[in-house]
Amino acid sequence: MNWWKERVARLRVRAAHHEEQLQGAHTELRELGDLTLQEADALPVQCLQYRIRDGEHALNQAEVALALTAQRLDNFPEDV
Repeated sequence: MNWWKERVARLRVRAAHHEEQLQGAHTELRELGDLTLQEADALPVQCLQYRIRDGEHALNQAEVALALTAQRLDNFPEDV
């Protein structure tokens, strides 16, 4: 059971990391301001958009893994 608790803790850290990275990419994109609209095909804008998509996917995967692991931990027998 301790293994599952440690896994939940690690997955929480991973999800928080992905959330931070995603927020950072969104902030960078906002800071580019009008460039994102005027130069949507510019390399810096495209790179940030790819980072955001990848970050959203990674965060989603971490959240799913966390939910499944937490569910497994909740269903773990108390006497083990």
